[in-house]
Amino acid sequence: MRFAVFSVLLICCSFRVMAEPTIEQIVKFRLDLIPSKLQDPARASRFIASEPSSGIEVDKSKFNGATFKEVAKSSNNVAVAVSKGDLLATSFNYQAGPDTPFFAYSVTKFIIGFLVADQICAGVMSYADKMGELSPVLAETGYKDTDLLAVLDMSSGVYRNAGSLNVPSYREVTRKGVTMVEQFNRRPTPDIASSPPWDYSNFDSNALVFAVENATKITIAKLFNSKIWANIDSEFDGFWLKDSSGITVGAFGLALSSADFIKVGKFIASKIRENECLYSHYGGEGIVVGGDKQGLANWNKHSWKNPSNPVQFGGMGYGGQILVIDVETDAVAFVYSNHNDGYDQNIFKIAWSLLDEVN
Repeated sequence: MRFAVFSVLLICCSFRVMAEPTIEQIVKFRLDLIPSKLQDPARASRFIASEPSSGIEVDKSKFNGATFKEVAKSSNNVAVAVSKGDLLATSFNYQAGPDTPFFAYSVTKFIIGFLVADQICAGVMSYADKMGELSPVLAETGYKDTDLLAVLDMSSGVYRNAGSLNVPSYREVTRKGVTMVEQFNRRPTPDIASSPPWDYSNFDSNALVFAVENATKITIAKLFNSKIWANIDSEFDGFWLKDSSGITVGAFGLALSSADFIKVGKFIASKIRENECLYSHYGGEGIVVGGDKQGLANWNKHSWKNPSNPVQFGGMGYGGQILVIDVETDAVAFVYSNHNDGYDQNIFKIAWSLLDEVN
């Protein structure tokens, strides 16, 4: 499938005053990586659907709330999906559909966070582990003497002002063929000597991939496949981006259909609820490490919590991609924005409202 290129006029103007763009144009503009390229084994791991479907049975009768209707019809959103129990409601704009794989940016970090927590609870990894001990690759970088705990908290200090480098780092990996290791090697020693503040970081999330893969002896993509994908009735094929060296990217890169994101969320919610160790990572203010509560970035900072309901939390991507879950009820909401840049807290308010509406 060939994808149209946005004209300068389309980029500069609102969708509301232009002819409705095709999903190909939305994908090119919003995702940067198009599904046809994601199907190339050299660019991404591919997850085969266990329950392939030409369409998804939905029952919107339970989702007639004003919030769902408003979000579904908004020109800001390509896709909206909500679920509770066995019921699923979806809505699409811009010629998107049930089989469209949505490249979810930093929602991927939310999935990485769960996979790491699962390995810690299984005793495979420890908060006190040094990143250089966990991965020989990281032993040659500024991560060498950094504790896993600091990386989980996005407080490694390997990159000063890491948050300001997130978009350039993303573009390097997706467009210029720069590998994650090449990015790590630019910082042979941390920029911040001690007690670095929390700094939202693609680099720390990518470093987790090398630590987990060496500890488990399988790729993050295969870990996702065995721990999550194989346990849901997936509707459509999914993808996970690799860098140009073939390593699965941890900070971004997961692309699934809206229904499969919902199913992943429901599975994660059930595992957290059923596993006391996992629940300790997500419940309340976080986990206890060394006698202190740790609001770790992968669970309490990046896995943004509903300030009004501590059992509701999830991940957000740059531009408004969001997956949120309610651990107690298994309610899940997925929203995919088409063109908003930045982290808009209003999208979380919408997501919390969607969860409340179906509870």
